[in-house]
Amino acid sequence: MSDFGRGRWLLVAGWALFVLSFMLPVVGFVFHPPGGMTPRYGYEIFEWVLRAGVPSVLAVVIPNGLMLLTLPEPGGRSVLRPPWLGRLVGVLGLGGIVLGVVVTVSGGAPITVDDGPAYYRHLGFGYWAWVLSFVCVAVALWLRDRGRATAA
Repeated sequence: MSDFGRGRWLLVAGWALFVLSFMLPVVGFVFHPPGGMTPRYGYEIFEWVLRAGVPSVLAVVIPNGLMLLTLPEPGGRSVLRPPWLGRLVGVLGLGGIVLGVVVTVSGGAPITVDDGPAYYRHLGFGYWAWVLSFVCVAVALWLRDRGRATAA
């Protein structure tokens, strides 16, 4: 299989992980005041961050907006894809992996419920799927560009 073909499959895998990440728990279980535990899913975190204010919105909108620029088209091209997009998506993915490792080693992410005390919880499968989706898409774009360069 050519680099171009592998790039397509990796792009599809990356986008599948990206979509799946919004349906998986992003952080581990958070205790609710009446008792019981519930995970926080990707779509809930997305909604919470959008309500939190400008810095948080930028932290979500910029990476997800860059990911949207990598949407595949039937002809194997992307909508408005500048040449630096693959590298930037890769940096975001690798940076997310480093952040995830740091949070995991430090004991978890602080989560508060209704201005209560902070509970430290591990990052869930949704976070790791989200971060790995960036890495898959970055590698797919790199393989695609490399395949086009060799074909030319």
